Amino acid sequence: MTDTLTVQQALVAVMRDVRALEKGDRNNYAGFNFRGIDATLNAIGPALRDHGVVVLPEILDQHGELVEVGKDRSRMRMVTVQVRYTFVGPGGDSLVTSSVGEAMDSGDKAAPKAMSVAMRTALLQTFALPTQEKDPDEDTYEHAPSVPAQPASQPRQERTKADAARDSLLEHCTEKGLEPPKVAEAYAARHNTSLREETNADNIIAFMNDLEADPDKVLGRKEVPA
Repeated sequence: MTDTLTVQQALVAVMRDVRALEKGDRNNYAGFNFRGIDATLNAIGPALRDHGVVVLPEILDQHGELVEVGKDRSRMRMVTVQVRYTFVGPGGDSLVTSSVGEAMDSGDKAAPKAMSVAMRTALLQTFALPTQEKDPDEDTYEHAPSVPAQPASQPRQERTKADAARDSLLEHCTEKGLEPPKVAEAYAARHNTSLREETNADNIIAFMNDLEADPDKVLGRKEVPA
């Protein structure tokens, strides 16, 4: 009779089976590679099933914020979630971890997107998969004189919104079959700044709304005569 693995032993077995996960998706206009939730689950899911591990999510905290943008004051919803994940082994014992996810959407998908980000992060960190990110020790910084907390917090918050808006724009391009380099070129032509360096989330969201309403006009496409 085969002994049943503990959840810790089962997770180690999963780690042996899944040693790396390449960043197969490319955000061309923002200039970085990334792993989508589907790629992460496709890589780790089979190993979890093979070793009898079940992952159960539980939302610990959720915060939503409405942002009005553009001339028409269109609304985007930004959602941040903190999620607890319980890994249950084949014998019924369990281990727990938690993760945070953040995303933005003009419809009703901000929360599901944030959940996907949280789960992807939890799986990558739990199974210690290489991130191919620049090591923090590569940079050295000298401390500048301290500044008041309130003035410093606003740019950091705006940068976070801009990052979420860029993610939403990338997903829109994927759903609509638009080419990210051409979208980035159109954005730069409109705002005289690259999409990667943009810190104003309102500009990105307004651009995405215009792109959704009339992609041919935004991308400068010309109609081919019949």
